[in-house]
Amino acid sequence: MTVDHDAIEMDDNGLLPWEEGYAGTESVPKYGRLRKKALAEVKSRSVRHLVDGLIPLKTYTQVAGIGGLGKSTLLAQVAADESAGRLLGGKPHNVIVISSEDTAEEIWRPRILAAEGDVDRVHWVTVSLDDGGIVVLPEDLSNLEQMVRDLGSRLVVIDPIIASIDLALDGHKDQHVRSVLGKLRAMAEDTGCAVAGVGHLNRTPSKDAFIRIANSMAFWNAARSVVLVTEDEQNDDEDDLRLVAQVKVNWTKLKTVQRHRIEEVVLPDEIDQETQEPVVTSRMVFIENLPGFDVSEVLDQKKTSTDEKLMEAVVFLAHALSDGDWHDSAGLVSLAVAQGIKERTLKRAALEELDVEHERRGFQGTTWWRLSSGAKLVSESVGTTDASQSEVSSHANPYSQNVGTTGETAQPSPSTTPPAPVMPTASEVGELARLEAPSEQVAATNGKPTVTFCPECKSHFCRHVAPEIWGES
Repeated sequence: MTVDHDAIEMDDNGLLPWEEGYAGTESVPKYGRLRKKALAEVKSRSVRHLVDGLIPLKTYTQVAGIGGLGKSTLLAQVAADESAGRLLGGKPHNVIVISSEDTAEEIWRPRILAAEGDVDRVHWVTVSLDDGGIVVLPEDLSNLEQMVRDLGSRLVVIDPIIASIDLALDGHKDQHVRSVLGKLRAMAEDTGCAVAGVGHLNRTPSKDAFIRIANSMAFWNAARSVVLVTEDEQNDDEDDLRLVAQVKVNWTKLKTVQRHRIEEVVLPDEIDQETQEPVVTSRMVFIENLPGFDVSEVLDQKKTSTDEKLMEAVVFLAHALSDGDWHDSAGLVSLAVAQGIKERTLKRAALEELDVEHERRGFQGTTWWRLSSGAKLVSESVGTTDASQSEVSSHANPYSQNVGTTGETAQPSPSTTPPAPVMPTASEVGELARLEAPSEQVAATNGKPTVTFCPECKSHFCRHVAPEIWGES
């Protein structure tokens, strides 16, 4: 229970009755700031959840996962449902969103609309640039609490939570983080709202969720519910599936693991003012509960960064993007699949191992990739063990291993660093397309590759010059 300081008289120096030097008229409480209440005075209540079993009211929930897998998208869906009256009680409520990484214009408004939420009820909370631009906790907590009360909000999203903790505190120290989360929890209890903070996972090779929570262990210990968003590695047929798994709960039993899907959504009524094209965004859609899924195995699906297939994808992608230019990711995926690399593995290589930049172009939201100028060397990304170096050398040219356009493949010489990445030649990519094409297509070209370099797309494998890869010939 918090102390209502407004109801206690301060003296002319701003001191409270229990503070040394107090010169006011109010009597000093017997126990100072401490207050007691017999449990006989308390009425029992059932635990209530804003999101059934996952996000309880009146406390703090940690939503964690590897960057880019859908933590914010999941909370955007929850915010949309709350704003539209699809959660507890069936009535619409205001939502407060504090985000220091995403934007309102490009990310949150489109996602709320894609999830069929009410944008009039989702409130983007910021601080003026003159005051630092970022909501700081616990400094801004009293104002946040007042805003929650004024709006009647039942959900506050802080994304990511670590960015809002005062820089004077150490986000890796348990006591510092607990001091902030404790005050957030007290605010949630007093107002009846749920606070959901977004966090990340570290790269420790462990399936124990409490070890994987980044920064301080307090983010695990202080939260009454911890929810992970991970890839669904058991389903090889679809790359956009996610597992939503509650790995810690204090007040009830663990919720069954859920399977969701990330869906791309085109918003025809939201027109970008610069491109004059509809805005493309995403949403997370619930598919099914997985009652037989062992929650302890959620983080044991992925293999380490020295995994053979991931290593192969890292080298493949580093070579393909080595010119530093933009390339259609769909073309890269087609080539990778032809090399036996799954689309999901290629995306892991781009997201987790290489500093790959991406952007969307056109009405259909085609994704383009390029390797950042500051990206690490392949050898740095995949490790420096003997096994890793052997793997890198054996896949120095992932194209010539299969297409055989230059005769017998030369044996790699022992080396501690991989060869300089090179782009596949037009003949190599063309031969790959030719070998995959139906026999009548091969006959029509007299067995010669038909792929050239496209000056418009700056690619060897775009739809213009490699229709065979796209099945459009």
